[in-house]
Amino acid sequence: MADTAEKLYKKYVKITKSLVEICDIAKGIDGELSVQEYLVNFDLLLQSLLFYQCKCNRAIYPKELDFISELTEDDDILERVNAELEKHSHAIDDVKWDNLFDCDKDTFALIDGEIQTLAKEYTKQLVAYVALAECLDGKSHFDKLNDDIVDLLYYFAKLENGADENEVEQGIIGYVKFVANYYVEVVRNMESIFADKNIKKELLTSLRKEYREAKRANRFLERHLKAIKERLAGLFKKDKDSK
Repeated sequence: MADTAEKLYKKYVKITKSLVEICDIAKGIDGELSVQEYLVNFDLLLQSLLFYQCKCNRAIYPKELDFISELTEDDDILERVNAELEKHSHAIDDVKWDNLFDCDKDTFALIDGEIQTLAKEYTKQLVAYVALAECLDGKSHFDKLNDDIVDLLYYFAKLENGADENEVEQGIIGYVKFVANYYVEVVRNMESIFADKNIKKELLTSLRKEYREAKRANRFLERHLKAIKERLAGLFKKDKDSK
């Protein structure tokens, strides 16, 4: 599994480099964009995806926990969840990643629901700037990001006892729900997403209009999901053929 762990970390590093590239492009018209904050938000979103992936078998194994612990060094989504729940007298400060699936049903439901809510906010910033970068340079940053995240989820699932197809699909479902669907919404509403930024409205309305139109329809999500499934099938096949 050492090779799998190495591939996982390399994929994560590759994704962060891609996100820095996206920030560099977007900062050309949004000088207030913080690269560090952008990367931390991605870590929080990734934590939520891994949560959903682990949820299918209600377990986080030691090597998986090692990877998650590195993601939480700058910010931990469970700490964010606790801060939000504490406002409503539902503090869960004793719940950590290593005992997450040992908590009672009601507590877990609260955590699950709050992670969904928070993940939408992290997704908003992530995909908004991916969409903006694509509009500015015409490159397919989202497709590249999609492929790398699918690979990362796959390698994460392989860390212990090989990749369970159900576990990987759970992570993919989370990815499609929080990222792909929201990407279409962001592209459709580019002006409102950046309403509080010092970006000229006429620039946003004119940026690659034909590109935004192509992303409006459900066919984009269908193609996106199909591409995910095909890439995932290829990864499983490659593993089977190598045995």
